[in-house]
Amino acid sequence: FLLGNLFEDIDSDVITKKLVDFHSIYFGETDKCSKCCASIICDFLCPAFDRYDKETISNKCSAYQRFVEYLNKGKNVLPVADEIKNVKSYIAVQLFMHDYDFDVEYDIDEEIMGYESLNLILQPIVENAIEHGLEVMEEDKRGLLIIKGWLQDNKIYISVTDNGVGMDEDKAATIITQHSKGYGMRNVHERIRLFYGDEYGLSVHSEIDKGTTITVCIPANCA
Repeated sequence: FLLGNLFEDIDSDVITKKLVDFHSIYFGETDKCSKCCASIICDFLCPAFDRYDKETISNKCSAYQRFVEYLNKGKNVLPVADEIKNVKSYIAVQLFMHDYDFDVEYDIDEEIMGYESLNLILQPIVENAIEHGLEVMEEDKRGLLIIKGWLQDNKIYISVTDNGVGMDEDKAATIITQHSKGYGMRNVHERIRLFYGDEYGLSVHSEIDKGTTITVCIPANCA
């Protein structure tokens, strides 16, 4: 089943039906839940017909499929290279959905790619950066997302920086301790600490009107 083939059809009802089938295959969801997911995605995608050709939309849907397949693998640990690849797929979809109104830069040291990472630790951080940093910034300022990764003192660091609205010190101090919707910062932080130990997890640095950096710290274990 290839999600990119959805756009052999233009009719939104046909596309929605195919999206329902797609979510049923990869998530095993109830018909009601699958229809809900499909309708949401269709609401995002169908207006794009007026602005993009079918091939472009198909490519973005394929990126979405790669990300969904990654979520469904159920692996708790994977190579850093795969975690980076999959978050890039997620960002590709976000760029498309946001009309490419922000830029993305990657600065990932090749030496960390073969090390181990927990899965799904970067996507919630990127989602948070886009939703709470870039989406609410002033319209005359172009958004920028920077993903960096490096090895230091036998530890792997991966940071996600946005140039959005930022936050004060008090709020920054609580972002990984307060419960949030979905996976959220707190869940990612707690997963890392439970799996690797209390010396690992997330750290937050932010300045109002300058942006926020959230940094992942995990041990340098070979995958």
